[in-house]
Amino acid sequence: MSEHVVIDANALATWLAKDAAEVLWTVDGENTLEAQLDLPCTGSDLATAVRKHGGQLLVLAPHHGSLGTSESDPGVLAVKDEHGARVFQLAWKSEPDHRWVVAEDVAEDVGIGPAAAASR
Repeated sequence: MSEHVVIDANALATWLAKDAAEVLWTVDGENTLEAQLDLPCTGSDLATAVRKHGGQLLVLAPHHGSLGTSESDPGVLAVKDEHGARVFQLAWKSEPDHRWVVAEDVAEDVGIGPAAAASR
């Protein structure tokens, strides 16, 4: 059963900047962040935008493991998709019904990047 975990946006931003700074990320469903970023973007750039927005985040956590460490290590709240990419299902606490996604961009690694797309 899924549950929501509340974390401060700064906690996610700090994790992105420290542990995923050079990883490419994409955002889907959060227009303010999407407008500020050239997606996909680095974890460092995403961290800056998340920190600028600020506030509390609801993270849909599909598992109960390690939830006690989520504020210090938000990475434990990500799920892995079929390609092994980390995906966060989020909502701002101020807009709990407006869910959005932050996903690690692994298109290059799974053969669906620009080169593969151009050959279609």
